[in-house]
Amino acid sequence: MSTPQGLRPIEALERGDEVCTQSGVETVIERYVMPPQSLLDVTLADGTSVTTTPGQLLKVLTPELSYEWKRTDELEAGDHIVQRQAASERDTLVKLGDSDRTLTPGLAYCLGLFVADGWISGPYNRIGWGTTDRGPVEKVQRVLREEFGYEAPIHEKDGPEQKTLHYCRASREDVTDVFAEDFDLAGKKADTKEIPEPVLRSPRRVMYAFLSGLIDGDGSVHATRNCVHYGSTSETLIEQLQALLFSLGLSPQRFTQENFSSSHVNGQKVERNQAERLDRLGDAENHKKLQAHNIPHAGLHVFGALSEAHLGSGWYEDENGEKFRQGIKYPDGTKIRYHSDLHEQALGKDQVVKLGLLKKLRRIGHPLADTLDRMLEQDVQFAEVESVEPAGRDVTYDVQVTGEHEFIANGMVVHNCLGKYHPHGDSAVYDAMVRMAQPWSLRYPLVDGQGNYGSLDGDAAAAMRYTEARMMSIAEEMLTDLGKETVDLRENFDGTLEEPTVLPAAFPNMLVSGADGIAVGMATKIPPHNIGETIDAVVARIDEPEITVPELMKHLPAPDFPTGGVIYGYGGVQEAYKTGRGRVVMRAKMHEEELDTGRTALIATELPYQVNKSRMLEKIADLVGQERIEGISGLRDESDREGLRVVIELKRDAVPLVVKNKLFKHSHLQQTFGVNMVALVKGRPQVLDLREAIDVYVEHRHDVVTRRTEYELRQAEDRAHVLEGLTLALDHLDAVITVIRHSPDTGEARENLMAGTYPSNLSDDDLDDLGVPPQPPIERQGDAGGSEDAIQQRLELEERDPTGNGESDAPEEAAAEAGAWLSRRQADAILALRLSRLTGLERDKIVGEYRDIITEIERLRGILGSKERRMKLLKDELLEVKEQFDDERRTEIDYTGGDSIDMEDLIDDEPVVVTVTHQGLLKRTPVTEYRAQGRGGRGIRASGTREDDYVEHLFASTNHDYLLFFTDHGQCYWLRVFDIPEGSRTSKGRSIRNLIQIAPDDSLRAVLAVGKDDFTDEDFLDSHYVLMATRGGQVKKTALEAFSRPRSNGIIAIDTAEGDELLEAHLTGGDSCVVMASSSGHAIRFDEADVRATGRNTQGVRGIKLTAGAEVVGLFTCGNGAADAVHLDDDPYVLTVSQKGYGKRTPLSDYRQQGRGGKGLVTMNTTDRTGPLVTVRGVTPGEDLLVITTAGTMIRTEVDGISTMGRNTQGVTVINLREGDAIADVTRLAVDDGEAAEEETAEEEDAAEK
Repeated sequence: MSTPQGLRPIEALERGDEVCTQSGVETVIERYVMPPQSLLDVTLADGTSVTTTPGQLLKVLTPELSYEWKRTDELEAGDHIVQRQAASERDTLVKLGDSDRTLTPGLAYCLGLFVADGWISGPYNRIGWGTTDRGPVEKVQRVLREEFGYEAPIHEKDGPEQKTLHYCRASREDVTDVFAEDFDLAGKKADTKEIPEPVLRSPRRVMYAFLSGLIDGDGSVHATRNCVHYGSTSETLIEQLQALLFSLGLSPQRFTQENFSSSHVNGQKVERNQAERLDRLGDAENHKKLQAHNIPHAGLHVFGALSEAHLGSGWYEDENGEKFRQGIKYPDGTKIRYHSDLHEQALGKDQVVKLGLLKKLRRIGHPLADTLDRMLEQDVQFAEVESVEPAGRDVTYDVQVTGEHEFIANGMVVHNCLGKYHPHGDSAVYDAMVRMAQPWSLRYPLVDGQGNYGSLDGDAAAAMRYTEARMMSIAEEMLTDLGKETVDLRENFDGTLEEPTVLPAAFPNMLVSGADGIAVGMATKIPPHNIGETIDAVVARIDEPEITVPELMKHLPAPDFPTGGVIYGYGGVQEAYKTGRGRVVMRAKMHEEELDTGRTALIATELPYQVNKSRMLEKIADLVGQERIEGISGLRDESDREGLRVVIELKRDAVPLVVKNKLFKHSHLQQTFGVNMVALVKGRPQVLDLREAIDVYVEHRHDVVTRRTEYELRQAEDRAHVLEGLTLALDHLDAVITVIRHSPDTGEARENLMAGTYPSNLSDDDLDDLGVPPQPPIERQGDAGGSEDAIQQRLELEERDPTGNGESDAPEEAAAEAGAWLSRRQADAILALRLSRLTGLERDKIVGEYRDIITEIERLRGILGSKERRMKLLKDELLEVKEQFDDERRTEIDYTGGDSIDMEDLIDDEPVVVTVTHQGLLKRTPVTEYRAQGRGGRGIRASGTREDDYVEHLFASTNHDYLLFFTDHGQCYWLRVFDIPEGSRTSKGRSIRNLIQIAPDDSLRAVLAVGKDDFTDEDFLDSHYVLMATRGGQVKKTALEAFSRPRSNGIIAIDTAEGDELLEAHLTGGDSCVVMASSSGHAIRFDEADVRATGRNTQGVRGIKLTAGAEVVGLFTCGNGAADAVHLDDDPYVLTVSQKGYGKRTPLSDYRQQGRGGKGLVTMNTTDRTGPLVTVRGVTPGEDLLVITTAGTMIRTEVDGISTMGRNTQGVTVINLREGDAIADVTRLAVDDGEAAEEETAEEEDAAEK
């Protein structure tokens, strides 16, 4: 690459180096090493080739004379690539190794001749040069004498068929070391020769000297054409030579010929040093004409434009309407006759001007003139593509420069990150960079991505080989002043590089971009914020150091999420900012809209942060399908490039507010952001509130400003020191020139300048002849002969006390050279001074720069001496960032909103019947859908069940109750009644597994309803218990408070023994009596106090002793408490129902009190006719009952209609069962006031069905 220091291999460039670009000199920000990949070789018509990646963009001239970027794999033969010659303008000689020797034009000539016709031999690296022309060898002899003081004799060698060979050799160590080591020439063969690296970094005059030696040694000049030839078997040398010549403004043509035996030039057969024999190449057709200075397609456009504007007989009309006549002439005045072939002729850049074509286009006002002007101004050339061929796989390099830059392949970025800083998985690096490019992930993206970077629907980004990236301008603010020693550096993982421990960060990125991560023993989750509001808060903290968090929140009210949305409620934000932890509720931004169909739709235009839109839509669709959310008739995504738009179409009878709040409650349209502001402060994790987070940033930024100022002061003082020496040198110009001219070498010249003495070989008479002041040595003078007050300021600068504390901050070198006329640094600057800077105008520039640098030093010292000025500078820089990047807040704040949705305010607390089938289908149905029937009625259809399913459980409740679900494995789950989908009498219901997370091998056994007020009343929770019974006869009592905080995956209610399972669970007041019955027809009554309260994870105690093959079928409580199933004052009965539909009522008083654990008394005389006992319930007169069968038939009947009988009886028919049907369960219902007891006989029901 062309750099201000000459041509350098791209792999040798480092961060901070400068390179020449089409827009000027730019600084390298980063050099990227791309992993091995398939490459393409682009060969141009001039023989030049370049190997690049398929996705590399190249600037191409189109047939319309406009520019476009094309990928390498899209190039075609005949395309014209835009090139620009950019050579170094430096004039400083390149230093060789650790010595003071530089690569002079003389040494460069010797190098060129050596590369062409030189050799190194023997263990001592003896160097030799030889040609058939004595002149080049004599020049080498002269250079060795001048550079090394070495006399190299010239020898001659004659051959029988060859011309005399003239050669010289050098064997002295100081000479051979320079060529063998400094130029790395040892071991080079003909096919491995290359241009020594120092030549490529040298000034033009040195490059030309090298080329001169190269051509003198192995080149030739054509006898009849203005053309120089050079040939070599080293392809590397030819490629370097092409690059070198191109950087010098020349356009070399390359030829290749395989399998040759004689001497060749550019692959063409020639006789060595016999340019006149080039006619062997044949006629001119075999030579590719140099076309780099031609403008492709220009003839067609230029002559086409002139033809179109031609009025006839050579007349044209200019922009002002005036006619003029102007032909086309060669520079010698010969006219060029117009003919149709002109359109097809090649048109060079110089021809456009010399033939007057550009001038003519300007006069007629054609826009093509501006296009050609730009081409000439940019000094670009156009190389025709000859072929594009595969080139295998290899490592490639790319550099990123300051200012606007092109996109870089992400594979390259990731590869470099892994190789330099992060030796872990590539997916982690790539995923992190992808997130930084996603505008829905970062409030202010730090990476500008090109390609597929995923979507809000959760689509994954394309593989890194298909995407490219570059830094956003706001990301560069994070790196501002990184090269000015503003932050500490540490070694990377392998110790080969250094990396910053933190970034300078011109804005508080931790708050602006947020953070989300988990580490060992700690986690952090910081929300993003608006950059303008954040900077305002930081500025307020700078202006008022004692500011409080509430006062800061006036400037930074809340997070600002990239996806917008609404912050619902302000309590979570306040808690997060005051303590560092809190929960921020986010909602989608929604509005109602009337559709063309006349229906209302809810439109979501912004989503909560980090919500996957696709998954959200799937979740809403599932909720609608499960009937957990009702009133929605349609759901579609109408998002496009204009923005997000999710349409939720409502049914005609739906209430939008109710549906909206259900969506917020159950879907991702509402999310919670859990703030956890943990950060590493000086290496230690710490939870920060808002003020502490800002304080940490202000402290860091103040340290950055201080260190940057100290760095700039050191640089300014160093520059002032150099300018001081240059000023002194200009004031004693004749003496300085005399010292340099008459010193034998650079080292002695430096020593004489530092000491202020003339070379020892000059006598007083010599000095007098030269017209310079005699000895003694040159003295420092306060009068600089025109520099005026600048020199006085310079003398004051020598105190070098930047901090004002009396301690010298001068460089050690200057301190060591105290008393010297010039320091080493100043002497080197004088020796490198170009002669052109010795003019009066340049001298004034040096003095002016010196005056400016002194003023800058005073400013920097003032900043370091005043914390107030440093804080003001910090504030001003923050406000500049705000001015550049500030934008409007995206996330709205609903200060009046709550942190949760009270659904019970939207749903009537009406009585319902909840039914659960054997296969776990759940629904709630209003009680009003069931009508009363007389005893013996067949009933109405209560639940639609499949043939292999039946209703296993039902109970009465209200919509606002809390439900505790108990499973046969002893687990407990929590649910609100209104969360259960509503269904008609005949609907099948929805699976309970869609509502609570019951294990696949578990099933529901009991449900408790607890009033909404009771469930939040601590006194109620502490005074009430859950009484549970198992089929194996165990009974257990646990405080209700233990069940008030269930988890989504359930909690343990009872530890059931192996082979046993939970059957019943009841809410009690702690002092009830308990009735427990078995399938064998026995029942026992005992006091609840006999059962000691235990924790959830226990098995309980024996409640009833079972006979062989029997199991518990039911349990109820009785007493005078509100939670009891029946009250003793209400003349309670024990209702028993058998499997085959027989039932009866028996007064509770017929059951005497017994001790817990006994066999109990006979409660029904069970036979084959009645079947086993299936349920026992406590009932009172005036109640209604619901009896359900395994086939799903339900009958509602009054308790009073069931016969009262003694314990040891079979009972009467409660429900007429169809063949194969059986009783499943019985539950109690209260009769609504005013409800008529509609009586229908079985016969009437049969008639109605017919």
